[in-house]
Amino acid sequence: GEFVGPLLVAKQSRFEEDMTHKDRIKFHQVFCSTQMRAQQLAEAFNEKLALIPGVNPYSTPRIAFLDCSVFEIDIPGETPFGLLVEPMIDPAKYCKYNSNNGFVLGGQKQAP
Repeated sequence: GEFVGPLLVAKQSRFEEDMTHKDRIKFHQVFCSTQMRAQQLAEAFNEKLALIPGVNPYSTPRIAFLDCSVFEIDIPGETPFGLLVEPMIDPAKYCKYNSNNGFVLGGQKQAP
């Protein structure tokens, strides 16, 4: 088939196996809500940052969080499940500094 729409990334918690379907959906909803609140705070921070004398608006990084959604997947004959979905970012323009499993760029893996 033909792919239509923006490229997205689906995320699932590594702790979901111990959750009910309802708890999984709630988990993603809370995570998404938290991420949206973080974006609001980042925007307020960036506005204050722009007011500081000497801050170069072209070279000073700004904080941003991706928009997210919760998708509920219902495949006939299988238990429904939820996924957190975000836009895929261009890997050529983004550097991943750490991950939830202990990866740290340029460092040693941390114990889980």
